[in-house]
Amino acid sequence: MGGLATGQKEEVTPGLQRALLDAVRAAPDDDGPRRVWADALLEHGNGWGEFINLQCDLARGEGARVERITRRRRVAQLLALHGGTWAGHVQDVAEGWTFRRGFVDEVAVDARRFATRGAELWATAP
Repeated sequence: MGGLATGQKEEVTPGLQRALLDAVRAAPDDDGPRRVWADALLEHGNGWGEFINLQCDLARGEGARVERITRRRRVAQLLALHGGTWAGHVQDVAEGWTFRRGFVDEVAVDARRFATRGAELWATAP
Protein backbone atom coordinates (compact mmCIF):
# COMPACT_ATOMS: atom_id res chain seq x y z
CA MET A 1 0.00 0.00 0.00
CA GLY A 2 1.30 3.45 -0.66
CA GLY A 3 3.38 4.35 2.35
CA LEU A 4 3.08 0.88 3.84
CA ALA A 5 5.93 -0.64 1.90
CA THR A 6 9.35 -0.89 3.45
CA GLY A 7 12.63 -1.85 1.85
CA GLN A 8 11.11 -2.00 -1.58
CA LYS A 9 12.75 -1.66 -4.95
CA GLU A 10 9.78 0.20 -6.43
CA GLU A 11 6.11 0.63 -5.61
CA VAL A 12 3.45 -1.75 -6.81
CA THR A 13 1.44 0.34 -9.27
CA PRO A 14 -1.63 1.97 -7.69
CA GLY A 15 -4.02 0.18 -10.06
CA LEU A 16 -2.57 -3.23 -9.32
CA GLN A 17 -2.43 -2.46 -5.61
CA ARG A 18 -6.10 -1.46 -5.56
CA ALA A 19 -7.17 -4.55 -7.53
CA LEU A 20 -5.21 -6.95 -5.34
CA LEU A 21 -6.37 -5.39 -2.07
CA ASP A 22 -9.97 -5.35 -3.33
CA ALA A 23 -9.60 -9.10 -3.95
CA VAL A 24 -8.41 -9.56 -0.35
CA ARG A 25 -11.39 -7.54 0.93
CA ALA A 26 -13.82 -9.51 -1.24
CA ALA A 27 -12.63 -12.87 0.13
CA PRO A 28 -11.45 -12.24 3.70
CA ASP A 29 -11.39 -15.94 4.60
CA ASP A 30 -9.44 -17.00 1.51
CA ASP A 31 -5.65 -16.98 1.69
CA GLY A 32 -5.36 -17.07 -2.11
CA PRO A 33 -5.76 -13.31 -2.69
CA ARG A 34 -3.51 -12.60 0.29
CA ARG A 35 -0.78 -14.75 -1.20
CA VAL A 36 -1.14 -13.10 -4.61
CA TRP A 37 -0.71 -9.70 -2.90
CA ALA A 38 2.26 -11.12 -0.97
CA ASP A 39 3.87 -12.31 -4.22
CA ALA A 40 3.42 -8.86 -5.79
CA LEU A 41 5.05 -7.27 -2.75
CA LEU A 42 7.95 -9.72 -2.78
CA GLU A 43 8.52 -9.08 -6.49
CA HIS A 44 9.05 -5.43 -5.54
CA GLY A 45 11.38 -6.20 -2.64
CA ASN A 46 8.77 -5.49 0.05
CA GLY A 47 9.11 -7.57 3.24
CA TRP A 48 5.39 -7.31 3.97
CA GLY A 49 4.97 -10.13 1.44
CA GLU A 50 7.16 -12.41 3.56
CA PHE A 51 5.15 -11.45 6.65
CA ILE A 52 1.83 -12.25 4.96
CA ASN A 53 3.08 -15.64 3.78
CA LEU A 54 4.53 -16.51 7.18
CA GLN A 55 1.33 -15.61 9.01
CA CYS A 56 -0.80 -17.54 6.51
CA ASP A 57 1.44 -20.60 6.94
CA LEU A 58 1.23 -20.32 10.73
CA ALA A 59 -2.55 -19.94 10.63
CA ARG A 60 -2.79 -23.21 8.70
CA GLY A 61 -0.44 -24.95 11.11
CA GLU A 62 1.93 -25.83 8.29
CA GLY A 63 5.38 -27.18 8.95
CA ALA A 64 7.12 -29.12 11.67
CA ARG A 65 7.32 -27.72 15.19
CA VAL A 66 10.82 -26.32 14.67
CA GLU A 67 9.72 -24.63 11.42
CA ARG A 68 6.72 -23.04 13.16
CA ILE A 69 8.96 -21.72 15.94
CA THR A 70 11.35 -20.27 13.35
CA ARG A 71 8.42 -18.68 11.51
CA ARG A 72 7.02 -17.18 14.73
CA ARG A 73 10.42 -15.67 15.51
CA ARG A 74 10.69 -14.20 12.04
CA VAL A 75 7.14 -12.79 12.33
CA ALA A 76 8.13 -11.16 15.63
CA GLN A 77 11.24 -9.66 14.02
CA LEU A 78 9.29 -8.29 11.07
CA LEU A 79 6.62 -6.86 13.38
CA ALA A 80 9.24 -5.17 15.53
CA LEU A 81 10.83 -3.62 12.44
CA HIS A 82 7.79 -2.76 10.34
CA GLY A 83 4.56 -3.44 12.25
CA GLY A 84 3.75 0.20 12.82
CA THR A 85 4.30 0.99 9.17
CA TRP A 86 2.17 -1.94 8.01
CA ALA A 87 -0.59 -0.98 10.45
CA GLY A 88 -0.70 2.32 8.59
CA HIS A 89 -3.50 4.68 9.47
CA VAL A 90 -4.95 2.17 11.96
CA GLN A 91 -2.37 3.33 14.48
CA ASP A 92 -3.78 6.87 14.27
CA VAL A 93 -7.22 5.64 15.37
CA ALA A 94 -6.71 2.48 17.42
CA GLU A 95 -4.94 2.02 20.74
CA GLY A 96 -3.75 -1.43 19.75
CA TRP A 97 -4.09 -3.92 16.92
CA THR A 98 -3.45 -7.54 16.00
CA PHE A 99 -2.27 -8.88 12.67
CA ARG A 100 -3.71 -12.13 11.37
CA ARG A 101 -2.73 -13.64 8.07
CA GLY A 102 -0.72 -10.53 7.25
CA PHE A 103 -3.30 -7.79 7.82
CA VAL A 104 -4.69 -5.90 10.78
CA ASP A 105 -7.56 -8.11 11.89
CA GLU A 106 -8.46 -6.79 15.30
CA VAL A 107 -8.21 -3.39 16.94
CA ALA A 108 -8.67 -1.93 20.41
CA VAL A 109 -10.29 1.47 20.23
CA ASP A 110 -12.06 3.75 22.68
CA ALA A 111 -15.84 3.84 22.08
CA ARG A 112 -15.90 7.62 21.56
CA ARG A 113 -13.10 7.46 19.07
CA PHE A 114 -14.77 4.57 17.28
CA ALA A 115 -18.02 6.55 17.05
CA THR A 116 -16.24 9.44 15.36
CA ARG A 117 -13.52 7.64 13.40
CA GLY A 118 -14.63 4.02 13.06
CA ALA A 119 -15.34 4.34 9.35
CA GLU A 120 -11.65 5.14 8.84
CA LEU A 121 -10.75 1.73 10.25
CA TRP A 122 -13.00 -0.09 7.77
CA ALA A 123 -11.56 1.91 4.89
CA THR A 124 -7.96 1.39 5.99
CA ALA A 125 -7.55 -2.37 6.36
CA PRO A 126 -9.17 -5.28 4.57
